Amino acid sequence: MPTKPFVSIIIPAYNVQNYIAQTLESCLKQRFGDIEIIVVDDCGSDGSMAIAQSYARSDTRVKIVRNKENMKLFQTRGAGVRAASGQYVMFVDADDVLEPHAVGRCVEAMKSVESKQAKRVDSKNTIGFSSVYSKGVSPSGVPDAQAPNGVLDSRESIVCSRSGGNGGFASSPDSNLPETNCDETIMGGGAIETSASGVDMIVFNHKLWYSDHTREVRCYKHRYYPNIDMFYYYLINISGLCWNIWGKLIRRELYLRAFALIDTGSKINMAEDALAYFACTSLARSVLTLDEPLLLYRQREDSISRLHTPQQRAQSLQDHEIVSQTIASLSAELAPHASAMQRLYMRKYLSNALLSTQSARLTLENVPADEQSRQRARYHKRFIRAHRVRKALSHIVWLWARLKGAEHRI
Repeated sequence: MPTKPFVSIIIPAYNVQNYIAQTLESCLKQRFGDIEIIVVDDCGSDGSMAIAQSYARSDTRVKIVRNKENMKLFQTRGAGVRAASGQYVMFVDADDVLEPHAVGRCVEAMKSVESKQAKRVDSKNTIGFSSVYSKGVSPSGVPDAQAPNGVLDSRESIVCSRSGGNGGFASSPDSNLPETNCDETIMGGGAIETSASGVDMIVFNHKLWYSDHTREVRCYKHRYYPNIDMFYYYLINISGLCWNIWGKLIRRELYLRAFALIDTGSKINMAEDALAYFACTSLARSVLTLDEPLLLYRQREDSISRLHTPQQRAQSLQDHEIVSQTIASLSAELAPHASAMQRLYMRKYLSNALLSTQSARLTLENVPADEQSRQRARYHKRFIRAHRVRKALSHIVWLWARLKGAEHRI
C-alpha cells in the first residue's frame, strides 16, 4: 500500500497553457521528494490540461482533478485540498514558479522547530520563551549553506520587527514599527503554551516576476510564533498585510476547517486569498515565518487580476463585497471566544478588506482619476488613524498581560 505524501502542492488551472509546463517543472524538481502535485482543471478552453495530462502520464506524483463546471479560484483551491492526501498543502498558481529548495526549506525549518520543542517540553507541555529557531539553521544546528548568515543562539529572543515590502492589496508601503523585543515586552520571559501537534502554518516571502526583472517582497523575517497571539501582535503592528494564500505551507486539516467556516458556495476570483488567509490565521495555533523568497509570482497583463472591461470590474466589486461580508460575519462569530489581541487583529483585517472594496467601487464607477486619488487619500488617512490606535492598543494588551503575569493566553 503506497504511503501518503507529506506535502500536497495544489495548482488551480484555467487557460494557462503558456505557463503551466514551467510551473509543473518547478514542482517536480523540488529537492524534497515526498510530495504530490494536484492540478485542478477549472474548465478552461485552451490546451492547459493536455499539458498537465502529459506530465501525469510520465510522473505518478502528478494527479488531475476536474471541476464539473467553472468554479473560479476559491472553490477550485478547495477542491484541490479535498482531493489531497498530504499532511500539509501548498498553493501554487499555474503561472508561478517554486524555487527548487522551497518545499524542503519549509519542512526542514518546521522539523527543526518541532525537534527543539520536544527537547524542552516538560510535564506541563510548556517550553521556555527564549527557545526559538534562528535564521538559517539546519536541524543539526549547523548554519544552512542557503542562508550563510544563519546562527543558532538559544538565548535569542523573538523580535516583532519592521516589515519590508508591500504584499497586500490594501497596505501602506512604510511601517513605523520599532524593533520590539517580544521576550522582554510581551511575556516577560515566562513559559508559554505550545501546540502539541507542531507548526500549523509556515509562511515565506516571494519575488515579483516581471518580463525583464524580479523584485523581492519581504513581508516576514525568520521567526517562530509558538503562541498565535504573538503573530497577531506582529501583524497588527505592520502597516499592511501580506494576505495571499500562496507562499505558505498549511496543515491540511487546518485549511479544511477554515474552508468549512467561510465556504458560502460563492464562486469568487478576486480577494479570495484574503478570505482564506483570514480564516487560517484565525484558527492556527502556531506559525513559523521564513525570510527567504521561495516563490516567483509572475506579473502578466492577461492575469485575472487585471480589470480590462466593465464586466470584470463589476465582478471584482462583487467578489470584494462577498469577502468583506464573510470576514465581518466570521469576526462576529469568533469574537466572543477570541483573545483581546485576536480581536484587534480581526478589526485591522476587516478594515483592510473594506478599504480594498472601496477601491474596487471607485474603479467600477468610472470616477475621474484626480477624484479617485482624492477619495483614496481620504479613505487611507482614516485607515492610518485607526491603524495607529490599534498599534497603541496592542502594546497596552501586551503590557497588561505582563503585569498580570498572563503566561498562556492574552
